[in-house]
Amino acid sequence: MAGPRGITAHVTAPEYAKNLKELASFAREVYPDIKIMGPDTNFAGAFFDELVGYLGSEIDTLTTHMYTLGPGWSPKAKGYMLNPLKLDRLWGKGRAHSEFARIWKKDLWVGEAGGAYDGGAPGASNTFADSFWFNHNLGVLASVGYQGFCRQALVGGNYGLLRTVEGETEPMAPNPDFFSAVLWRQLVGTQALQATLTGGV
Repeated sequence: MAGPRGITAHVTAPEYAKNLKELASFAREVYPDIKIMGPDTNFAGAFFDELVGYLGSEIDTLTTHMYTLGPGWSPKAKGYMLNPLKLDRLWGKGRAHSEFARIWKKDLWVGEAGGAYDGGAPGASNTFADSFWFNHNLGVLASVGYQGFCRQALVGGNYGLLRTVEGETEPMAPNPDFFSAVLWRQLVGTQALQATLTGGV
């Protein structure tokens, strides 16, 4: 949506900053201690730099979108789930984003992630194979300094944590990534450990 790489809309940094300031002003009338997060779009350094320059202290947390697997309709998305070379590109991106947030003295969150965008990859985003990118993203981004991670959807598309089940007495059922999220919360929590391999293993 925002910046020169936006899909359909190309909201400029000054436009976005003006609208976010108005929203922040309104929100703080109702909730004085509310934290303002944004811009919640793909990270583009020049756009983010200009936007944060306009916003200053009006924004508390920077949020990015993270779709490591590309478009869900691409036949490559399924293969990327288990491709360490593709997944490990996230280290460079994450470090760059974290350094940007550090310079501007802002917290950093993933505001939206679902592995593959455009609804996820049918027959893959709702399987246990999807947990590889999900757990990888959680670990890498926590290690480089992200403080929060939001999934794209609780319900909907192929990448929701829950799915609707027609004809069942219970209208919702968990997708495999739901279990990944629960296990991550219970077993890992907020600790990010750095592990390395030595000896050519």
